[in-house]
Amino acid sequence: MNRYKEYEDILNSYDDWLLSNDSDDGRVNSLMSEKGIVESIVERLGLTKTKEGNRDDNDLYIKEGEDLKIVLPNNFTNTISFLKLAKMLNLEGDNYNTIGHSYEKQKNNNEIKLVDDYVIVFLNKKTKKFTICSLTELPIECITVNPSNGVQTKIPTYLVSRTVDEKFELVHSLLKGYINKRILIPSKIWGPLLNGE
Repeated sequence: MNRYKEYEDILNSYDDWLLSNDSDDGRVNSLMSEKGIVESIVERLGLTKTKEGNRDDNDLYIKEGEDLKIVLPNNFTNTISFLKLAKMLNLEGDNYNTIGHSYEKQKNNNEIKLVDDYVIVFLNKKTKKFTICSLTELPIECITVNPSNGVQTKIPTYLVSRTVDEKFELVHSLLKGYINKRILIPSKIWGPLLNGE
């Protein structure tokens, strides 16, 4: 099931991962640690393709592209933006309007489908151990939708095997959940208040 088990085992054979403690804010420490951790992973796995800048699609290129999340166990971390979630479902655009138009077009053409998964390299700040998995392997209790930050995840204690249809339904429900929390539910309150309806 875990396509990354071999890499996970190699990374977990080390216990000298350097994590910053310079800030009182754990998120800041994680961000400050990321560059060094990515460089160490690249070296220890002998990766040839590397991140070239902050705007790269992924932090790592172990297989087809993965993102590093340094987090305490049981804490949720910002993981997938609305734009990345939309691209996973074969949608195009770079804002709510263009993605909305793409959704309408793809829905009419029956082309809304899961075309990409999102692989996360979790580093547990407490144990300094790695868990590498895709979004669609996470148990539902390890995924939440935040209207400010898109999809948030936490380190799983087990993984779930889903069918292709179940993977699609999971990602599609996350997109719909985000739109509801970010746009539709607030508009039910604010629309009448602001527009006198």
